[in-house]
Amino acid sequence: MAKIIDVSHHQTPAQFDWPKLAKEVDGIIIRVQFGTNVIDREYKNFIAKAKQYKIPFGLYAFGMFVSVADAKIEAQNFLKRGDSEAKFWALDVEKETIAACGTKNLAAASQAFIDVLKAAGKKTGFYYEHQYVGKYKLETVKADFLWIPRYGSNNGAKQTNYAPAVACDLWQYTSVGLAGSNHPVDLSDLRGSKKIDYFFGSNKKTVFAKHDLYLLPRGDWNAKSTKTIHEGYAAILNYDVMDNGFVQVEFQGKTYFYSGAIEPYWYTKNPNKRYEAVKNVLTRADPRWGGKASFRMKKGEEINVVAVVAGWLKCSKSGKIGYLPNDGKHLKKK
Repeated sequence: MAKIIDVSHHQTPAQFDWPKLAKEVDGIIIRVQFGTNVIDREYKNFIAKAKQYKIPFGLYAFGMFVSVADAKIEAQNFLKRGDSEAKFWALDVEKETIAACGTKNLAAASQAFIDVLKAAGKKTGFYYEHQYVGKYKLETVKADFLWIPRYGSNNGAKQTNYAPAVACDLWQYTSVGLAGSNHPVDLSDLRGSKKIDYFFGSNKKTVFAKHDLYLLPRGDWNAKSTKTIHEGYAAILNYDVMDNGFVQVEFQGKTYFYSGAIEPYWYTKNPNKRYEAVKNVLTRADPRWGGKASFRMKKGEEINVVAVVAGWLKCSKSGKIGYLPNDGKHLKKK
């Protein structure tokens, strides 16, 4: 059983015995904003205390958007206000959200909000009230995890006969729980196959370069690149270490920095396909006959193919790119 609390300015850090809390809970989820215009008065203080006592934390934003476009703006403000050490970023949708947005575009606006977070490389969560299960197409919203509240008699204990009626990953089971304080607080537990490390463990992600990227020694586009990662090569993004919005990149045993955005720079699934040379071949620098030569391959040699371009296989070898026709006469799939 996991013990996770979520807090906002309806509580204050001074209400908690932090050494005691650090021993009791697996993590804290901290509200950052109530829509764009209301910034949570205590969120920075809660984050500071969580860091001081080494309690892993996630962040959430209460949605008050009125449209899809407004949802994107709210998400961007959430990213600006949040903390780079957060393990995940969640959207909270409740009756006030529906009053602001209406039901017609609620799912689309929620997805737009979450997609902004995903594009920034964040692990995302989606929370909505149990009374909306099966309504307004909320089940179509895709986030990395789903967090659902259902309290039963709300006596501070988890009541299994009141488990959420929809498959979810976190179950907020009471609003009057106790943890490190005599003041009531929301408590959540795991629900589903995801373990506690998924939410509060290391924030690392294996990725593959979409094209040659010039890695940096620090979080500054003007810094001189100290390493090139070639297209198709694997690296690890460590979101627990950030510098000026840049994420730490682990590559070939050393660390660098690059933009934390995923979509423009990285594949999250391995794009490489293994091929074998059918005969001795000479690759071309461009996907056409008559162009400059690139590198040679011997019969039986294996190669990574990172893409198919205009009917040619784009091959990557030791940082060099070469092309061969995708005709089965030069290379064959392993």
